[in-house]
Amino acid sequence: MPRPPAIPAAAIIERPLDLRGREAALQMGTWLAGLPLVPDLAVASDSRRTRETLDLTIQQWKKPIRHALEPRIYEATTTTLLKLLQHTSDKVKTLLTIGHNPGFAELALGLAGHGTAERLRHLRTKVPTAAVAVLTFDVDHWRDVDWSKGNLEQFETPASLLGGDDVD
Repeated sequence: MPRPPAIPAAAIIERPLDLRGREAALQMGTWLAGLPLVPDLAVASDSRRTRETLDLTIQQWKKPIRHALEPRIYEATTTTLLKLLQHTSDKVKTLLTIGHNPGFAELALGLAGHGTAERLRHLRTKVPTAAVAVLTFDVDHWRDVDWSKGNLEQFETPASLLGGDDVD
C-alpha cells in the first residue's frame, strides 16, 4: 500500500484554526479574561494557528495586551521552552504563553510541582488542544523558574468549562 504524501512543514505551520479551534480559543480567552490576572505580556509561537489563537484570546481583555511572536516555540523541546521562560524580563509579572503539544503539555507537567491533587490528576490525565494551565512561582526572577517549582493554580479545558470530561 502506498504511503500518503508528506505534508511540507511550511504547510503545517501555516495551517489555520478550524471552526472548533476558533470556538475553543474564544471560550478559553473569555475564561482567562474573567480571572483576576491580566498578562503583562503574551508570547505565542509564530505558527498561523497560534497567531490566530493569540488574537482571539487577547481580544477578550478590556485593555490591550502587549504581545510578541516567538518562532523558537514551534516544535520546541521542554528544555528550550524552560529557557525561554527563564529569559523573560523581570518587568513581566504575568506571562501568557501559547504553543504546541507535546512540548507545552510536557512543560506544564514538569513545572507543576504543587497544586491540589484533583488539578494535578487532571493535568496528568490529558492536556488537550486549547487547555490552559495557570502556574504561579514563588521566585523573584524568571531565571529562577525551574522544574517542579510551580504551583498549579488552575487547569481548564474547553470540555471542563462545559462540565464535561476530557478523558477518552
